[in-house]
Amino acid sequence: MYEMVLKYWTGLAGAALIVLCLGCGDAAPPVASLGIEPTEITLGFPDFTKLSMRWEVKAPLGEVEGDPLVFVHLLDEPGSVIRTFDHPLRFDWQPGRTTEYEITLFQSALAPPLTPGSYLLSVGLYDTSGRRWPLEVAGEEVDRYEYQAGEILVVDSPEETPRFTFSPSWMAIEGGVDGQILARRWLVGEGTIRVSGIAKAGTTLMVFNIPGPVSESEELMLEEGAEQPTLEVVNSCGETEISASGFGIHEMELPVSEDAEGRIPDECEILIRPNFHFLAIDTLGRRSVSLEVLAWARRGSS
Repeated sequence: MYEMVLKYWTGLAGAALIVLCLGCGDAAPPVASLGIEPTEITLGFPDFTKLSMRWEVKAPLGEVEGDPLVFVHLLDEPGSVIRTFDHPLRFDWQPGRTTEYEITLFQSALAPPLTPGSYLLSVGLYDTSGRRWPLEVAGEEVDRYEYQAGEILVVDSPEETPRFTFSPSWMAIEGGVDGQILARRWLVGEGTIRVSGIAKAGTTLMVFNIPGPVSESEELMLEEGAEQPTLEVVNSCGETEISASGFGIHEMELPVSEDAEGRIPDECEILIRPNFHFLAIDTLGRRSVSLEVLAWARRGSS
């Protein structure tokens, strides 16, 4: 009797092992290989730096809800997201294609600084439904289809970091909406930002948002003759001038370089001039463009 029972349970165990092994090797193959450079980054406040992403597409994605999106997370531990740098996939997904582009990592001067220390950088591919795809990444998988891409060392602000001063036409800082844009500042009409205490050549990063479509509570007012909202940004240092048109996010980099004699200006004034404003229908209050990110990179650090 004992032998019969033993054979019975041994048979069940063997069957269970067979069932389990049917799943062995069934992990979904990666749809792409993703390379990240650099894998070790130092980020002060309010600094920005560049991260290169190199994609080698291996397989089609199948059904996608909305557009494919890339998440780039800063973690203090697996599962604990401190900052995000998510963005839409910047190329058409085609098996066999290899594409490389850069994204910007930053600590914005508009938001509180990160606590100094070491953080994990993780990446992944997803869509608006939350579906994720498996990738081939050098780092280990820290969550389902989320991969360690590098390490970020957050440090205290160096003494030579410039200071930013806003003209009175800027509204007070308000909270952002997610872990990517933690704070923003609206401009009323045109205004300036003074960059002072410049000790070394570098670049000011500014990310603006011209929101659209307009909500029912506001009316878009364009200057006479204008066909669409346009933003002009002029930097007194080097007389750099950049313009951007249309609704959406506009990223601008304004360099500060040595003059012919190798001197660095002590300060620069950045003029922001929109050709539009939004008029609140109920209160007649005005606002034009929102500044989402303000950061600085010393030459050679970005």
